Amino acid sequence: LNVTDVIDYGDLAVTDTSLDISATITNFGNMNINVSVLGYGLTENDGFGLICERGGNISIEHQRFSPAPATLWTAKTPLAATNQDMGLTIPQATDLTTPTTWETFWQLYVPPNPQGECTGTIRFTATPSI
Repeated sequence: LNVTDVIDYGDLAVTDTSLDISATITNFGNMNINVSVLGYGLTENDGFGLICERGGNISIEHQRFSPAPATLWTAKTPLAATNQDMGLTIPQATDLTTPTTWETFWQLYVPPNPQGECTGTIRFTATPSI
């Protein structure tokens, strides 16, 4: 499993919602995989999606994802502090030189009060698809 290094929502103002930002997941393995995600700001289960350098952190549910493009914010799944299935299975590569990839789509809503640059962690987990 390999995932795009950074999901960068760009420079957003308070009450802005980002555009769809893609993150590519690659299956380098020899079996089909299901992918799940969880998020946190500074430490697992802290309830934040992003920790902001000058305060006003962003709660985790303000980050959302979808395994399909062009999905409205309201139709995307809110990120959570516990592992949740992304609703996709990535097939194993049929050619060792060409891994299989899947593009996922992410958005962030910026609520009132965050200040400064904000960062967090999204953990992607692969489990065998049976």
